[in-house]
Amino acid sequence: METTNVVIRPPGPADARELAEVHIAAWRAAYRGVMSDEFLDGIDVERRESGWRLQIEDPREGTAYLVAETASRIAGFVIVGPPVGDADAGSSADDGASPANRVGQLYAINLHPDLWARGIGTLLLRAAEDRLRGLGYTSAYLWVEQSNERAIAFYIGAGWAADGGTKEDTAYSPPVTVKRYRKNLS
Repeated sequence: METTNVVIRPPGPADARELAEVHIAAWRAAYRGVMSDEFLDGIDVERRESGWRLQIEDPREGTAYLVAETASRIAGFVIVGPPVGDADAGSSADDGASPANRVGQLYAINLHPDLWARGIGTLLLRAAEDRLRGLGYTSAYLWVEQSNERAIAFYIGAGWAADGGTKEDTAYSPPVTVKRYRKNLS
């Protein structure tokens, strides 16, 4: 697939169903063997679609969503914004930090597994970094599941580096250990 046929744009409510399907397919492909089959197989498309619609129509302040669209479908998405719940991740836009020290977060980047390794993820990541810069962030961080070698190689190849931060994310079954990666956006 030529990446010239990919459009990066903000999502609309009509995209919620496809976003839910991409999200679920990406997680099932990336996290099978890490998260339980019961958890992954139990992810409900309608519930995820409803969540996407709500996030698109009423996003958390400062959060930006982008989708990659091919001629025929939504290929993937990225979500960025202010840091959430990571006091040691750096200063945020809300803590009075000088513009030279503003740290944003890449919350998620997911691509349908049928479209992995075609350059679309790179386009999405670049768009996310551009959006973070546009929001005034000079650096950013993300969390990635520690055994997700495909994603880790992708981030390292794009200039992100592990900073030694780790934590156990208990929102999933079983809990997963995630590592923090950072990038200077200046």
